[in-house]
Amino acid sequence: MNLREIRDIKFGTRGPLVYNDAFYGTDLEVLAFGAFSVQVTNPEIFIRNFVPANVSYYSFDDEKAKEQVVSEFIQSFIVAVNSLSAEYRISQLPGQAQKVSEVVANDTTNAGTWPERFGFKVVRVGIENIEFSQDSKALVNQYSQNKMNVKAFEDVSQQAANIAAQQKIAQGVQENGLGDGAGMIFGMNYAGGLGNNAEAKSQSLSMDEQIETLKKLKELLDAGILTQEEFDKKKSEVMGI
Repeated sequence: MNLREIRDIKFGTRGPLVYNDAFYGTDLEVLAFGAFSVQVTNPEIFIRNFVPANVSYYSFDDEKAKEQVVSEFIQSFIVAVNSLSAEYRISQLPGQAQKVSEVVANDTTNAGTWPERFGFKVVRVGIENIEFSQDSKALVNQYSQNKMNVKAFEDVSQQAANIAAQQKIAQGVQENGLGDGAGMIFGMNYAGGLGNNAEAKSQSLSMDEQIETLKKLKELLDAGILTQEEFDKKKSEVMGI
């Protein structure tokens, strides 16, 4: 009797498994494929309860033996996979093979009963591939598309808000000159000196403040908020010419 770990017993779900993915917030159907290994822990129980009578040779490669073991394993595998759904996304499951093995081994209705029933136990589970069903692929694609649409809407809304703010600023500049409007746009440190008497006001600005003010005016010109004529006029006011 082979008491070593018996490896590479292949399994695959015959139909989709329902997986409640917390990330997507919905039930998704997945197909899973992989292999697991078992080890005989009690030869007496194994021969008495698992090996058929009147046979001189029996192996897990036998189709009947494999069919029963794989069938029960998949039932426990479903339990294991769903127990992890609240914590892991589907794409993370292959990296949680050890946790899957532990849950399978502790399942009290299927593979977890093998040590007492048949004298062997699950040692390891290897998840080779997990993929969405076609319907679930469509749901995930729709989710991704909706997320992209929301992001695009947020970007457009922010852009619209910026444009509205620029228009409001431009209106203030046009209606009030660079007196009160400049306080909002260019900073109170040097804007307070700009008003109706352009030459007197401009003399209260340092050279650095004049340059900074002109830079801000140029940004409004480039954004289309000020016309070239308005820019030239404000430039003359700032420079006192």
